[in-house]
Amino acid sequence: MPLTTTARPLPKFRTSFSTFFAILRIGVANYGDNQPAFLAKNPFWTVLWGTDMLADISSVSNMPDEFTRAAQIAEIKDIYDTNVVSSISSFADLNSLIEQSFPEAQWKTKAIEAGSKHWGKAAVNAGKCTLGLSAGVLFITNNHAALLAGGMITTFQADFTTLKTNDGIFGPNYKNAEVEAHLQTDAKILACNDLYTRYMVMAKVAKNIFRNDKSMKNGFVYGTIKKTINPQHQVLETVKIKKGSSKTIHNAVIDAVITNTGTRPVLVCPGKLPCTLAMPEDKPIEETKELIAAVEENKAAEKEETKVEETKTLLTTGTLLLPEETMINTLGEIITFTVSDPLVGSQVSIKRTVNDK
Repeated sequence: MPLTTTARPLPKFRTSFSTFFAILRIGVANYGDNQPAFLAKNPFWTVLWGTDMLADISSVSNMPDEFTRAAQIAEIKDIYDTNVVSSISSFADLNSLIEQSFPEAQWKTKAIEAGSKHWGKAAVNAGKCTLGLSAGVLFITNNHAALLAGGMITTFQADFTTLKTNDGIFGPNYKNAEVEAHLQTDAKILACNDLYTRYMVMAKVAKNIFRNDKSMKNGFVYGTIKKTINPQHQVLETVKIKKGSSKTIHNAVIDAVITNTGTRPVLVCPGKLPCTLAMPEDKPIEETKELIAAVEENKAAEKEETKVEETKTLLTTGTLLLPEETMINTLGEIITFTVSDPLVGSQVSIKRTVNDK
């Protein structure tokens, strides 16, 4: 049986095999279309580099792994499981033969001799099934005459022995297939990691060459191509903020509405760090509307007093959002929500983008 002796490698490419190969093929194709610009930077970047890269991508993509071999492994496991089920049935038959062939006082002793302590766990423990079959074969040989007298059919011994033989073949076949698939996957991950490193060297050069042309540069940026293959979609989700704490949300949708669906005011701030909008601790909730009006009068971005029924604009200095109020996200993709109440938390409804994979 092949053995794994080291820790399994971690993929540098941070996605599925199929997506990874698609990303590289797109990026390398763009390299081929713009190869003269690379060659002008360094004679290393020849047409052959792109040709070799595409050939290696094709070769590595065809390497087997535990996913591509899943059907084959499942078939091997099904053969092994069928033998286990037949073995369990034969254990029951052997137990009945013991009760038909020996006095009742000997049943327990004879059953133990035949491997009964392993029978109950044979379905979930491969080793127990093997031990039960080995003990059963030996027991049938040693007690053949008595079992025949008790009604054992003439083919029972041969059938039982065949189950033991098959167990010694099918069990290792299944285990070997699983381990081999893991090893093949590890080898494929290492090969992909090498491709990833080679690609990122080229992508770094491309970023420099096309630094003033965003559309061209994005044709090489690994993460950008990945998002193109696995496009983001928008979801409306509820964000819960614990009492006296903050929660940062990434990938927020710009110009989308944010609603305070909780029962306490929430301070909404740009970026990863909570901002501090002064609010007296002893002010009751009912008075916070007046506070908001006073604060927002001093903000250059606000031309007139905010009304509760109007949609607020999210400001860079932070905006206090009262229960059931809404505001527009004009800050960007990262927003931090803060609940200052030390006794009760709150929640907001916000739209953000997520990848399918």
